[in-house]
Amino acid sequence: MERDVPTLPMPEVRLYHSRRKCERFLGRHGVPFEPSECADAQTWTFEDGGRSYAVVLFDCDPSIDYWDDMGMLAHEATHVALYALRAIGDDEPAEEEMCYVVQAVTSWLCEAHFSWKERRLRGKKPDAGAYLV
Repeated sequence: MERDVPTLPMPEVRLYHSRRKCERFLGRHGVPFEPSECADAQTWTFEDGGRSYAVVLFDCDPSIDYWDDMGMLAHEATHVALYALRAIGDDEPAEEEMCYVVQAVTSWLCEAHFSWKERRLRGKKPDAGAYLV
Protein backbone atom coordinates (compact mmCIF):
# COMPACT_ATOMS: atom_id res chain seq x y z
CA MET A 1 0.00 0.00 0.00
CA GLU A 2 1.42 3.34 -1.03
CA ARG A 3 0.57 6.54 0.78
CA ASP A 4 1.72 10.12 0.52
CA VAL A 5 3.33 11.15 3.75
CA PRO A 6 2.74 14.80 4.52
CA THR A 7 5.84 16.87 5.13
CA LEU A 8 6.22 19.89 7.29
CA PRO A 9 6.54 23.08 5.26
CA MET A 10 9.78 24.45 6.65
CA PRO A 11 10.73 28.10 6.51
CA GLU A 12 13.84 29.10 4.64
CA VAL A 13 16.47 28.90 7.36
CA ARG A 14 19.49 31.21 7.14
CA LEU A 15 22.54 31.15 9.38
CA TYR A 16 24.74 34.23 9.68
CA HIS A 17 27.95 34.75 11.61
CA SER A 18 28.17 38.43 10.67
CA ARG A 19 25.91 41.03 12.26
CA ARG A 20 26.32 43.27 9.20
CA LYS A 21 25.22 40.57 6.74
CA CYS A 22 22.33 39.51 8.97
CA GLU A 23 21.18 43.12 9.32
CA ARG A 24 21.36 43.59 5.54
CA PHE A 25 19.24 40.48 4.87
CA LEU A 26 16.64 41.42 7.48
CA GLY A 27 16.53 44.99 6.17
CA ARG A 28 15.74 43.76 2.64
CA HIS A 29 12.65 42.16 4.15
CA GLY A 30 11.65 45.12 6.32
CA VAL A 31 12.52 43.35 9.58
CA PRO A 32 14.14 45.53 12.26
CA PHE A 33 17.59 44.37 13.33
CA GLU A 34 17.50 44.56 17.10
CA PRO A 35 20.16 42.17 18.37
CA SER A 36 20.30 41.28 22.00
CA GLU A 37 23.41 42.66 23.62
CA CYS A 38 23.64 39.76 26.06
CA ALA A 39 23.21 36.82 23.66
CA ASP A 40 25.72 35.17 21.34
CA ALA A 41 22.91 33.77 19.19
CA GLN A 42 19.48 35.03 18.20
CA THR A 43 16.67 34.01 15.86
CA TRP A 44 14.23 36.15 13.88
CA THR A 45 11.17 34.57 12.25
CA PHE A 46 8.92 36.31 9.74
CA GLU A 47 6.95 36.03 6.53
CA ASP A 48 7.52 38.14 3.45
CA GLY A 49 6.04 37.78 0.00
CA GLY A 50 4.34 34.48 0.80
CA ARG A 51 7.56 32.89 2.09
CA SER A 52 8.52 32.06 5.66
CA TYR A 53 11.98 32.75 7.01
CA ALA A 54 13.95 31.86 10.12
CA VAL A 55 17.18 33.83 10.40
CA VAL A 56 19.75 32.75 12.97
CA LEU A 57 22.60 35.05 13.94
CA PHE A 58 25.43 33.15 15.62
CA ASP A 59 27.66 36.02 16.62
CA CYS A 60 30.54 34.41 18.44
CA ASP A 61 34.27 33.92 18.39
CA PRO A 62 35.19 30.87 16.26
CA SER A 63 37.40 29.60 19.08
CA ILE A 64 34.42 29.13 21.43
CA ASP A 65 34.08 25.68 22.97
CA TYR A 66 32.45 22.98 20.81
CA TRP A 67 29.90 22.08 23.50
CA ASP A 68 28.85 25.68 23.96
CA ASP A 69 28.33 25.88 20.19
CA MET A 70 26.15 22.77 20.28
CA GLY A 71 24.02 24.07 23.12
CA MET A 72 23.39 27.43 21.47
CA LEU A 73 22.63 25.82 18.10
CA ALA A 74 20.11 23.44 19.69
CA HIS A 75 18.53 26.39 21.50
CA GLU A 76 18.13 28.39 18.28
CA ALA A 77 16.90 25.27 16.43
CA THR A 78 14.10 25.01 18.98
CA HIS A 79 12.95 28.54 18.09
CA VAL A 80 12.95 27.60 14.39
CA ALA A 81 11.06 24.34 15.06
CA LEU A 82 8.37 26.09 17.10
CA TYR A 83 7.94 28.68 14.35
CA ALA A 84 7.56 25.96 11.70
CA LEU A 85 5.03 24.03 13.78
CA ARG A 86 3.01 27.12 14.70
CA ALA A 87 2.92 28.08 11.01
CA ILE A 88 0.82 24.97 10.36
CA GLY A 89 -1.42 25.67 13.37
CA ASP A 90 0.29 23.24 15.74
CA ASP A 91 0.62 25.39 18.85
CA GLU A 92 1.02 22.38 21.13
CA PRO A 93 3.04 19.81 19.19
CA ALA A 94 3.39 16.26 20.42
CA GLU A 95 6.72 15.63 22.12
CA GLU A 96 8.02 13.25 19.45
CA GLU A 97 6.95 15.57 16.62
CA MET A 98 8.77 18.47 18.25
CA CYS A 99 11.88 16.35 18.81
CA TYR A 100 12.08 15.30 15.14
CA VAL A 101 11.78 18.87 13.91
CA VAL A 102 14.36 20.16 16.41
CA GLN A 103 16.68 17.30 15.39
CA ALA A 104 16.40 18.15 11.68
CA VAL A 105 17.01 21.86 12.22
CA THR A 106 19.84 21.26 14.71
CA SER A 107 21.58 18.91 12.28
CA TRP A 108 21.46 21.47 9.51
CA LEU A 109 22.58 24.36 11.73
CA CYS A 110 25.47 22.28 13.11
CA GLU A 111 26.60 21.25 9.63
CA ALA A 112 26.51 24.84 8.39
CA HIS A 113 28.13 26.27 11.53
CA PHE A 114 30.94 23.75 11.88
CA SER A 115 31.75 23.99 8.19
CA TRP A 116 32.04 27.77 8.65
CA LYS A 117 34.07 27.34 11.83
CA GLU A 118 36.51 24.91 10.23
CA ARG A 119 37.15 27.30 7.32
CA ARG A 120 37.46 30.23 9.71
CA LEU A 121 39.97 28.49 11.94
CA ARG A 122 42.03 27.49 8.88
CA GLY A 123 42.11 31.14 7.82
CA LYS A 124 39.84 30.82 4.79
CA LYS A 125 37.06 33.32 4.32
CA PRO A 126 33.68 31.66 5.00
CA ASP A 127 30.65 31.97 2.75
CA ALA A 128 28.50 35.10 3.02
CA GLY A 129 25.72 33.17 4.75
CA ALA A 130 24.49 29.63 4.73
CA TYR A 131 20.88 28.88 4.13
CA LEU A 132 18.52 25.95 3.95
CA VAL A 133 15.54 26.07 1.65
